[in-house]
Amino acid sequence: MSDEPKYRKVDGLRTRPVEVAGCLMAFSPLAPKIQWLDLGAWLILELSDGRSSLEIERAYFEVMGKETEELRRQLHLGLDMLVRSQLIEHDNA
Repeated sequence: MSDEPKYRKVDGLRTRPVEVAGCLMAFSPLAPKIQWLDLGAWLILELSDGRSSLEIERAYFEVMGKETEELRRQLHLGLDMLVRSQLIEHDNA
C-alpha cells in the first residue's frame, strides 16, 4: 500500500456549496474554470484528504452503504475526472 498514490486537494482550491442545487462549485487556480460537482464527485473530493485510492474506496462504500462494481467504476471515473480537472492531485510523498 505504500506505493499506492495518495490523493489530496490542490493548493488554493476554493469551494462553495450550492445547497438548492445539491452541488458544489469548485475553482482551482491551476485550471481557472469553475467546476460544478454533483454529490458523488463532491464526496470523492472530500475524501481526497491524503488517503490512498483503497482508503477512499472503503470510505466511499461505507457512505454509500454498499459495495458494487458500478459504484467502484463511478468512484474511479470520479477520481480520474477530478485529477484531470486539476481539483485533486496524486501526492506520492
